[in-house]
Amino acid sequence: AGVSEFRVGGNGTNITSAKFGRVRLYNGLRTGGGTLVLDIDFSTFAKLATSGTASTGQTVTINSTGNRGARISGARDLVNLTAAEQGMLLPWSGTNYGWVDGSPATCFSTPDAVANQITGDIEVVWAGTLTNWAAGGSDQVLVAKMGAAGNRSWTFSINGSGNVYFLASVDGTAQSVATSSVLVTTVFTGNVLGWLRARRTAASGAVIISYSLDGASWTQLGTSLSTTSGNLFNSAAQVEVGARGGTGATDRMTGRPQYASIGSTIGGSAAAIFDPSSYTTGTNFTASTGEVWTLNGGATIVTRTGIYQDGVNDFFQTAPFALAQPTTVGWAGQQVTWTANDCLW
Repeated sequence: AGVSEFRVGGNGTNITSAKFGRVRLYNGLRTGGGTLVLDIDFSTFAKLATSGTASTGQTVTINSTGNRGARISGARDLVNLTAAEQGMLLPWSGTNYGWVDGSPATCFSTPDAVANQITGDIEVVWAGTLTNWAAGGSDQVLVAKMGAAGNRSWTFSINGSGNVYFLASVDGTAQSVATSSVLVTTVFTGNVLGWLRARRTAASGAVIISYSLDGASWTQLGTSLSTTSGNLFNSAAQVEVGARGGTGATDRMTGRPQYASIGSTIGGSAAAIFDPSSYTTGTNFTASTGEVWTLNGGATIVTRTGIYQDGVNDFFQTAPFALAQPTTVGWAGQQVTWTANDCLW
């Protein structure tokens, strides 16, 4: 006789879709005096446990991988789904913040205006949290005024490795980039509030990138950097928070932008400010500096704790249960867009 594990519900290839209450294994025929060698009573396991102990002493592991993996649940328990199918819990503690999920056309934007047509010295500040500060092969734009070739100005971003960079164009097409050699992941981790700042001096093209934990005390991130000297191109592109290229076209961020500003002097006043504290409801809000910011795509501003669902495959469900009639069901929430045939419950 060989020695191997005992599996319930599948052998690694052939997986059963079913509910198991209890499993028993006998050495010999049960009716013929066989010996009970394994007795797993799932009702004794803690809800959502990753393992438990059979009454015969064996440790039982709950393998919960897959689209909707094995779970110990009970009537009316929420089902834990894979990351792609989980709604995002967005907590709120009194301060509004933005949320962008990286989906197409998702960002916050304000139109091109005289105030944000900065060509000389520039200071860009961003504050928020990213789900992943080093997202592999994907760049994540913090703030940008960057159109297509012929309409480029600047971008403040983090690359897939976690390097913060400032990209500048003096002619609207050619681009030079100043990239910090120090990874932002050495100072920030996922879902931790961080502040980042880029200062570019037009005459020399010099760039200094700094970080802060509180928005008041700043530390330079790596050495001083440089881009092509000269004034930035006066682009007609809109200013975007969380993406670039025109209403979330590319390099979209996944995270929670809480503040952003751009100014035409180093250490001076801001010409445009993204600050969701003034947002109440709807698809736009007016900043303290006068410009109007628009919520695009799946972008939202969190004004109370709630669950964000992406409209693709996020959902929750309970185990089946009897429901007496008549029934009253209530729902409270905020749709990103009110679209026909959306299912609330």
